[in-house]
Amino acid sequence: MPSPPPTVPLLLAILATAPALAEPPSEAWDTAAARHLELTAESPGQVHEVRISPGLTTTLVFNAPLLRGSVVLEARERFRVVTVDETMGFVALLPSGALSPGQQLRLEVRFADGAVPASITFSLVVHPTRAEPQVNVYRQPRSAESFQQEARQEHERAERCEARLAQTQTARVGPS
Repeated sequence: MPSPPPTVPLLLAILATAPALAEPPSEAWDTAAARHLELTAESPGQVHEVRISPGLTTTLVFNAPLLRGSVVLEARERFRVVTVDETMGFVALLPSGALSPGQQLRLEVRFADGAVPASITFSLVVHPTRAEPQVNVYRQPRSAESFQQEARQEHERAERCEARLAQTQTARVGPS
């Protein structure tokens, strides 16, 4: 898997203008480490939750280029900074203080290469202090083996349907 672009740490340093409020760290809500999210062709339409906080930058780094102009952020005006680099595959968000704890905003991103899945949807959940600083999103193009397996499963399903149909037709022709 490719590593995040070298410009991301610099971008984080520039955009992170407000320090986190003092709060003891929790293992379940580790805000220091980057989270890794792996997308598969079998899970399209799934919404992925990401914590954001007013004044703290959250960066989403993708291992695939983004479709130009396809990043849709709900209530974009409530963010001080929204930086999108389609070619490098990252989105940096710096929420303003206009967001309330618990509020949820939708972020949709479409990929440029046409592989499956074609897009990803995030639910940005506002937390007062525990923003996720970076989420690395890994998306693999669907393999030929995956397509072949799906074709085999569909073929088996069609055979079962044909067998059921034949059985139903035989039962109807029999004695009433």
